[in-house]
Amino acid sequence: MAASIRLRVKLGGNLATLAGKAQADLELAEPLPLREVAQRAGVSPQLVMLYAVNGTVRPAEYCPGEGDEVLLVPAVAGGGI
Repeated sequence: MAASIRLRVKLGGNLATLAGKAQADLELAEPLPLREVAQRAGVSPQLVMLYAVNGTVRPAEYCPGEGDEVLLVPAVAGGGI
Protein backbone atom coordinates (compact mmCIF):
# COMPACT_ATOMS: atom_id res chain seq x y z
CA MET A 1 0.00 0.00 0.00
CA ALA A 2 1.38 3.42 -0.97
CA ALA A 3 2.02 6.04 1.68
CA SER A 4 -0.29 9.01 1.89
CA ILE A 5 0.65 12.39 0.41
CA ARG A 6 0.67 15.37 2.75
CA LEU A 7 0.24 18.87 1.33
CA ARG A 8 -0.06 22.34 2.78
CA VAL A 9 -2.52 24.46 0.80
CA LYS A 10 -2.44 28.24 1.26
CA LEU A 11 -5.49 30.21 0.17
CA GLY A 12 -4.90 33.67 -1.22
CA GLY A 13 -7.15 36.74 -0.99
CA ASN A 14 -10.88 36.17 -0.91
CA LEU A 15 -10.44 32.38 -1.22
CA ALA A 16 -9.41 32.36 2.44
CA THR A 17 -12.53 34.33 3.33
CA LEU A 18 -14.81 32.05 1.31
CA ALA A 19 -13.28 28.86 2.77
CA GLY A 20 -13.14 30.28 6.30
CA LYS A 21 -9.41 29.50 6.64
CA ALA A 22 -6.09 30.78 5.33
CA GLN A 23 -4.56 27.33 4.86
CA ALA A 24 -5.41 23.66 4.89
CA ASP A 25 -3.18 20.70 5.62
CA LEU A 26 -4.37 17.81 3.47
CA GLU A 27 -3.56 14.12 3.51
CA LEU A 28 -4.36 12.38 0.22
CA ALA A 29 -4.40 8.65 -0.52
CA GLU A 30 -3.12 9.28 -4.06
CA PRO A 31 -1.79 12.15 -6.19
CA LEU A 32 -4.55 14.46 -7.39
CA PRO A 33 -4.55 17.32 -9.92
CA LEU A 34 -4.43 20.81 -8.44
CA ARG A 35 -8.07 21.53 -9.36
CA GLU A 36 -9.10 18.57 -7.15
CA VAL A 37 -6.71 19.68 -4.39
CA ALA A 38 -8.54 23.03 -4.43
CA GLN A 39 -11.86 21.24 -3.94
CA ARG A 40 -10.46 19.21 -1.03
CA ALA A 41 -9.31 22.50 0.53
CA GLY A 42 -12.88 23.86 0.27
CA VAL A 43 -12.42 26.08 -2.79
CA SER A 44 -14.21 25.87 -6.14
CA PRO A 45 -11.61 25.49 -8.92
CA GLN A 46 -13.59 28.05 -10.97
CA LEU A 47 -12.50 30.71 -8.45
CA VAL A 48 -8.78 29.92 -8.79
CA MET A 49 -6.90 31.98 -11.37
CA LEU A 50 -3.42 30.64 -10.64
CA TYR A 51 -1.93 27.57 -8.98
CA ALA A 52 1.62 27.56 -7.61
CA VAL A 53 3.55 24.64 -6.14
CA ASN A 54 6.63 25.48 -4.07
CA GLY A 55 6.68 28.93 -5.67
CA THR A 56 6.40 27.74 -9.29
CA VAL A 57 3.26 28.34 -11.35
CA ARG A 58 1.71 25.06 -12.49
CA PRO A 59 -1.30 24.08 -14.65
CA ALA A 60 -4.50 22.81 -13.01
CA GLU A 61 -3.68 19.27 -14.23
CA TYR A 62 -0.36 19.14 -12.30
CA CYS A 63 -0.25 16.63 -9.42
CA PRO A 64 1.77 17.86 -6.42
CA GLY A 65 3.81 15.42 -4.34
CA GLU A 66 4.61 14.66 -0.71
CA GLY A 67 5.41 17.75 1.35
CA ASP A 68 4.64 20.27 -1.39
CA GLU A 69 3.18 23.67 -0.58
CA VAL A 70 0.35 24.71 -2.87
CA LEU A 71 -0.82 28.31 -3.25
CA LEU A 72 -4.26 29.04 -4.69
CA VAL A 73 -4.56 32.57 -6.10
CA PRO A 74 -8.00 34.00 -6.86
CA ALA A 75 -8.97 36.13 -9.82
CA VAL A 76 -8.44 39.79 -9.01
CA ALA A 77 -10.80 42.52 -10.16
CA GLY A 78 -9.77 46.15 -10.37
CA GLY A 79 -11.78 49.33 -10.07
CA GLY A 80 -13.29 51.33 -12.88
CA ILE A 81 -11.54 54.11 -14.71
